[in-house]
Amino acid sequence: MVKICCITYKTLTKLVEEALKRFQDEELNVTVAEGLRNEILEGKNRELIQEAEVILAGGANAVIARDTFSQPVLEFKITEWDYMTAVEKGFRAGRRPAIVTYQEKLADHIMQFYETQNKQIENIVYEDTEELCEKIRNSPCDVIIGQPMLLRWEPGWTSRRF
Repeated sequence: MVKICCITYKTLTKLVEEALKRFQDEELNVTVAEGLRNEILEGKNRELIQEAEVILAGGANAVIARDTFSQPVLEFKITEWDYMTAVEKGFRAGRRPAIVTYQEKLADHIMQFYETQNKQIENIVYEDTEELCEKIRNSPCDVIIGQPMLLRWEPGWTSRRF
């Protein structure tokens, strides 16, 4: 039996749980560790991940899992098309979207594409929650696109969409 741990958060957790209800395989033991970034390193989440033979994760969780655990990490990628689709939705919701990414910036050609369209987008790259909050607070953007969930809400942010 292969032990797989899916590291998920919010909507992704619901999708994985729904898929697991529909998919049964006696050769697989799939567990779900729900959390974002360093939350996956604590308590029950850490135990679930350590017991697995293979880890399935995306975004910041995949980076942290790869850096922390010895098991292979299969990463589900957010594609450039996913980002561009989100940016177009962002322009419908506001005037200046920002894409939030963990540790690595977006590909230059995505930014260049929007420059040629005379559309301004920003890429907010962060390492930790405090830095992310500060960068969002100081950003001129009115729509935030990305995986992270803010862990606190500041009163001055009420007119902005997150």
